[in-house]
Amino acid sequence: MIHGCIIDMDFGSNIPDVDGTESEVDPTPCGRGGSLEERRCQLFKLTTLAILPAIILIVRDAVKVASDVQMWSEISDVVHAMQKERGTTTLYVSSNGDTYVRTLLNFYLDTDTAFGGLSKWRRISDFRSDLNPLKTNQKQVIEFYSDVNAAFIALIGRSLNIQTDNKQRTGRHRTGIRKHILCTRW
Repeated sequence: MIHGCIIDMDFGSNIPDVDGTESEVDPTPCGRGGSLEERRCQLFKLTTLAILPAIILIVRDAVKVASDVQMWSEISDVVHAMQKERGTTTLYVSSNGDTYVRTLLNFYLDTDTAFGGLSKWRRISDFRSDLNPLKTNQKQVIEFYSDVNAAFIALIGRSLNIQTDNKQRTGRHRTGIRKHILCTRW
């Protein structure tokens, strides 16, 4: 019984009355709209049928948004750590292997921590292990880190279903690149 509405699954059967005689049961779930209670019962059922799918969609979308926000936050942390590592690695390469290595290793740890929420990219690990300031130039370092960051930003854009303007997407990276090039020349 829901709010005075009896739900009977056998609508076409005869139900014996209290005195033992059988009476015809109305085949509609809440009667034919005779009493106020029957109309309320029918209104409740129709409202439930209309609202239930909307509630299910809202809950499903809320769960997806929460998951997406978590992913975007993790990717944002990775991009930020990669940008800091890019700058530090550029300084290391421009100094031809100065004692800046300790600081560089700290930035590697920060980036690895940021990648902790994501699957590790073997490519980044390989680049680090093969890094030789005498054989690698600044342009190669900047391009490597910029490509990785661009891939993450594109991933965020795709997950948001947004077409990002290429100039807008790469504008911040170009600013960072200019900053790193200027820092190593002065």
